[in-house]
Formats: sequence, structure tokens, C-alpha cells
Amino acid sequence: MISITKQFFEKGKLDELSLHHGTDKSSGRHDYMRFYEFYFSKFKEDSFTLLELGVGPERNKGKSLLTWRDYFQNANIVGVDIRPDAKTVETERVNVEIGNLSSSGFLSALVKKYPVNKIIIDDASHVWSHQILAFEMLFQTLVQGGLFVIEDVNTSFSPFNEKGYADSHEDAFSYFSRLSYLVGGRGKKHPSYQVDLRTPMQMALAKKIDAICFYGDTILIVKK
Repeated sequence: MISITKQFFEKGKLDELSLHHGTDKSSGRHDYMRFYEFYFSKFKEDSFTLLELGVGPERNKGKSLLTWRDYFQNANIVGVDIRPDAKTVETERVNVEIGNLSSSGFLSALVKKYPVNKIIIDDASHVWSHQILAFEMLFQTLVQGGLFVIEDVNTSFSPFNEKGYADSHEDAFSYFSRLSYLVGGRGKKHPSYQVDLRTPMQMALAKKIDAICFYGDTILIVKK
């Protein structure tokens, strides 16, 4: 039986390209692309920069970068990875920056080099603190109406927290759930959630968020 959600987010050109290039974001694996195309399609003809954090392991290396390149034919696609061999996927309109996304210094350098972006996708280590830090530092570079995507937040749930992802007191899913409370309640306290754990950074970010969408293992955030 096809879910109502999958009927709503129909397969389109983006999924077709992702199947062609073999990325695991396609309907053949994670099935993210139908959801992404619903939001990404408004930028299809635009000239802009897309950042993807994480170029992928060897079996999947660069495949999503090629998908973005072919879908956004006027965009510059920038991949970011810690492994130097990720540079081998560079091609026309696809560049790769090498660095450690757990480093605030490296992230600051990215902000300076790519200060204006429309789409940022975090498909890197999936370690909680890395997901949170990348969002807090790179969200500022998004234009109004820009999109920030955090993939594979399933690592916030057991048993993944026993496999090296749990490196901070708060998991990424809880962090972004708290943001959704702050956005929905405009900072007001909610009895069913520990909003008092909010940080000044979260309060400041919540004021710049127009919407937070949870879709399976993925979170998509729209900037005001």
C-alpha cells in the first residue's frame, strides 16, 4: 500500500536523476528526493550555491553532487568532506572543500568563502555535535527562503547512540525538536517539553526560522 505522504510527494525529475547517478537518496533507498523536489523545485532555474556536507563513502562518493549539478543547471555545487580523496569527484560546476566539520575554525572559513547560499544539506558524519554545530554556524549564510536540511537524524535514536554518534549531552533530534517548540510557541514555555533548556543561540536561531519540517530521518528548515 502506498502511503498518503508518498502520493503527495510525487516522484519527479530529481528522483529520476538520483536513480541515474546511483545516490542512496533516491527512491531506491532512502527515498528523500520526492520530498526534496517539493521544496527545491522553486530554485531549479536559479543561479546560486548549494553546499552539501559529506561527499559520501566510496560506494556512494559524489553521486548526490552530480544529481544536484544536473538538476540545478545554473547552480554551483560545493561538497565538503574530511577525506582528501573526495576531491576526485570534482567536475564542471562541482567543487569540493576538504576540512573537518567538527571544527568551528573550518566552519568559519566556509562561512567566509561561501557567505550566500540557498540550500545546505548536512549528510556528513551524523554525529550529534557535528550536526548541531554545522547548523548553528552555517544557517546564517542562507538567503531569505533558503533551506537547511539535516539528514539521517535516526542516529539520535537507540541503538545508534551506541555506535559513536552520541558525543554530547543532547542528541540532534532533541535539539531540533526544541527549536520547533521555540518556533511554534515564539519562545513561550510549553508544559510537555523542557523549553527552559533552550540556549541563547537557539532563541536567536528560532527567530530566523519560518518553518521546520520533519520527514522520516530528515529535517528541513526554512529561513525567514
